[in-house]
Amino acid sequence: MTIMPDMDQFDNTLEVRFISFFKRFHLNSILRQVNATKAKGVPAPSVVMFLMGLVFTHMNLYTFLGTCKEKVSFGKDVIYRFLNTPSAVFSLKESK
Repeated sequence: MTIMPDMDQFDNTLEVRFISFFKRFHLNSILRQVNATKAKGVPAPSVVMFLMGLVFTHMNLYTFLGTCKEKVSFGKDVIYRFLNTPSAVFSLKESK
């Protein structure tokens, strides 16, 4: 018996917490307001949630994709393209 939670259980708990955080603070609408959108494929909020998950699990993209690639429905190219797209830069619009 171990005091450490099962890794799958830990991942599910983290995902549930991120989803509730996104809903509570309306981050999907905030991302749309700052033009953090994607033309096709994986939705931008999913990519942002994944990047936040990397920060809170203390993993980098290379390590995570090397160990848990089957848990992610997209590849590293999606992340790189999202981060390099000017519309993904989180700059606030000027209010009129």
